[in-house]
Amino acid sequence: MPAPPEEALEALAAALEDPDGAVRENAGAALAAFTPEIMNTLPSGLLPVLSKAAAAAGSKESGPALLALVRTGRAEGKWLAAALRSPEPGTREAAALALLLMFPPPREAAAPLLETLKDEDLKVRRAAASALGNYAVASPAALPAGTVAALLEATRDADPETRNLAVFPLGRLAPADKSALAAVIQALANADPEVRVSAAAALTAAGKAAAAAETALWKVFRSRDCRQKTAAARALAAVKPELRRLPAVARALRTICPAAKTAPPDPAALPGLAPKKKRKPAVKAAP
Repeated sequence: MPAPPEEALEALAAALEDPDGAVRENAGAALAAFTPEIMNTLPSGLLPVLSKAAAAAGSKESGPALLALVRTGRAEGKWLAAALRSPEPGTREAAALALLLMFPPPREAAAPLLETLKDEDLKVRRAAASALGNYAVASPAALPAGTVAALLEATRDADPETRNLAVFPLGRLAPADKSALAAVIQALANADPEVRVSAAAALTAAGKAAAAAETALWKVFRSRDCRQKTAAARALAAVKPELRRLPAVARALRTICPAAKTAPPDPAALPGLAPKKKRKPAVKAAP
């Protein structure tokens, strides 16, 4: 994407201070669409205006401005922390997504981010779980006490995607945190098979540090479901490499699971394909 002309940036800067909230929101979204390389070259006069828009955490239009500010590399954790507590779901989601893009993410936003893992808005919870994965990778020391318990609870969220997303940060924390490892092992018994597969994958990444998970992994390995069995086999081979010599594990490691079969369409539900009913021959009246 070529750099925009200076007059276009000036127009966007003016739009960020427009009395119409929709105009301010669109201006922030336009700036957020630029690449980080372009955003790093923004004129210094635009940054205070963008920062002011991003800091208005109670407004709907602050979300796009936050994302745009992150792309400049000059976002501040205090704005993101405030935005995570905004009454606007879109702003909370944008703040969480902004933290997902920052490397490393700021310490001061970690606690409010953890709170949004219980947000009433589905998109916010998903964004929070994703951003916590970034913290687990880039800044685990910034995570507050109670993170593991909150993530474990999130693996039982009503939303399947949130459940899966919560497993990743637990897996990244597991090698150095016994409570996180215990939480991932507990996730192997989750009612959702996708969570069990994700937990096994997380233990695979943890390797020998997750040796305590062997017993729980064998339970998943005995599943008749191909994906669960192969995921457990990979994890077993990672946590205890000599297990890959066992014939059953070796077979599972070579197994390619078939794609999920979809049921054939119901002809009655498709226009023009419904089976035609045979007409009964007309009965002639007796003379």
